[in-house]
Amino acid sequence: MLGVVFTELVEMIEGELPAGEAEAVIQPGSLSRGGAYTALGRYPAEELVGIVQRLAAHSGQPLEHWLRAFGAHLLPRFMERWPALFEGVESAFDLLEGLEDRVHATVRRLYPQAELPRFEVRRDGDRELVLVYRSERAMADLARGLLEAAVAHWGEPMEIGEEDLSGGARTEVRFTLRSRSP
Repeated sequence: MLGVVFTELVEMIEGELPAGEAEAVIQPGSLSRGGAYTALGRYPAEELVGIVQRLAAHSGQPLEHWLRAFGAHLLPRFMERWPALFEGVESAFDLLEGLEDRVHATVRRLYPQAELPRFEVRRDGDRELVLVYRSERAMADLARGLLEAAVAHWGEPMEIGEEDLSGGARTEVRFTLRSRSP
């Protein structure tokens, strides 16, 4: 997994927890790089999941909560880091429709080793968009957090429904976004 994701997770944890608690969650002795990550590095995805699991255990909040919070944290950080990817994007639907062709294609060009989830997007008129998340990493809750952040960023009143198509494994989830605007 790309190092930028790890550095952003560490930043989020440090912003959410007091210093001593953040260090306890990151537990450098149990991590492949001793808890020190670089944005350009590549690290095992299992390590990121392990950090989030420790965060959940430490805080008493479920893993799903922290994955969604992390997704919400990532969107504005990505917008700051790669503003060109968001040029001309005027709505959450615009962003999501360009996810594979624009955003992921650029990420793959910049980071050829990136292992990204796959998204199938279908827009049904002006008021509904269906996005199917697929990844063996089962981080659909992180994707949900990104969706919620996009809806909030563009200030669009929207319902987000979801259906796990993988029988509880969370490796394939259909999200349906419906505009509540008249």
